Amino acid sequence: MPLLRGARGSILLTAFAVVLVSCTGDEGAPATTATPTSTTINVTVRTTTERAITVGDGIDGGIADQFEQLLADLQTETEILRGLSFLSPPAIALMAADDFEQRRSAFVDSLLDPVALSVETRLHRLLGLLTSAEDLNAILMRVASTPVTAYYDGEAGEVVVTADSAEPGPVQRSAIVAALTAAVTDQYHLHSMRLARLTANGRYDEAEALAALVQADAVTSQLRYLEGLPDTTRVEAAAVEEGFARSPEPAFLGAELAFPTDAGLTFVTALLDDGGLAALDAAYSTDALSTELITHPERYLAGERVTTIEPPDVTVAGYTVQDAGSLGELGLRGVLSAAAPPGLLSQITDGWGADAFVTLTDADDVAFVYLYRGDSSGDAFEVAQAFIDHATLVMGLAEPVAVGGGVEFVGLAPVDGETPEGGETTTVAPTTAEGPYVYVDRAGDGLVVVISGDVAAGRALRDQVSAP
Repeated sequence: MPLLRGARGSILLTAFAVVLVSCTGDEGAPATTATPTSTTINVTVRTTTERAITVGDGIDGGIADQFEQLLADLQTETEILRGLSFLSPPAIALMAADDFEQRRSAFVDSLLDPVALSVETRLHRLLGLLTSAEDLNAILMRVASTPVTAYYDGEAGEVVVTADSAEPGPVQRSAIVAALTAAVTDQYHLHSMRLARLTANGRYDEAEALAALVQADAVTSQLRYLEGLPDTTRVEAAAVEEGFARSPEPAFLGAELAFPTDAGLTFVTALLDDGGLAALDAAYSTDALSTELITHPERYLAGERVTTIEPPDVTVAGYTVQDAGSLGELGLRGVLSAAAPPGLLSQITDGWGADAFVTLTDADDVAFVYLYRGDSSGDAFEVAQAFIDHATLVMGLAEPVAVGGGVEFVGLAPVDGETPEGGETTTVAPTTAEGPYVYVDRAGDGLVVVISGDVAAGRALRDQVSAP
């Protein structure tokens, strides 16, 4: 399921409030190209080298001067590649390597919510997607430790660049182009503020989709910049794509983190092929994107839009609601990722229409309620069967029993014990008579799933919900 709840990625992107000092020494009018670039959203686009740069301590004056000229050139390249000029000078922080790493580490820390991630960890362990030794906060910190040389800090509205070499190579220059692209699109589309608002309102699937659009947009400029360099080799371009390498296990997390550079790039390419940069800019103005539409650009281009289900209003004595919102097609794929191989999983989740979830927790346990509506009753049937397979094959639960119109699983399945010398194989009873608990019920194109570490809590939730 989407981890934006506990790992907010780029969604703390808000105002452009950092006051920086330009180091160009040019107090006159900003330089422009002789010919405006073509407009994409009904504005005249003229490239400019006006910038607001701060130079950190420990950077050699000669290196700073060279970087400032480089940044001017890259800003012009970015504006041409993206077809947008900066509405105000881009804020850029040029930092020595040690200071850069300290700032980036603090930035990553600010984007991780340990409390939310601890609940997510408990839920993913209950689902059998994490082992007892795996922790989401630690995994994400490890992923975030991958070296970078430039990034866009949307919270500060600032491009942050490390300046440890007077002659950065094409990969670092392309990373700066990507960061500048995120900065200029933020000025036009306010995606940092919108992502924060979507997440605060529990619209996680829409936030994940918008974040994928932002990142894929930036990466597209990055790759186009590399392709345009006369001395860029295929090896160097591959080095950038290597930077988008798949994350290590667990697989569900790797698939989510790779989403912007897998489905996102495909989506952006489809928009550019269909209507050029104007179509790409128009996507930011869509009332609501979803990970389904990012995954299936043909549906977006055909005019399909997001429908919603309200999270159910549920209560359990001793439990508090930790979170509520939408998983989306991407999040559903993550939940069911261990129950089916990738090809079949894509087929199962292809008919996603709308969903909502609620996560509840007490001091010891976690509970999860999920409502799903498919494009058809057949789609809902496939997802229901996948949850049943997940309960038996992944969670190792005992055979289900019919309850009302659905089925429930209670307790772990018996397992074969060791065969003593000269004896027969023994059967070991479930380790607990109480849990976990899973309930699955489908009605037409609707589905309700309840998963809980405690049977009583699970049944209390079951009695409060029905398929949408």
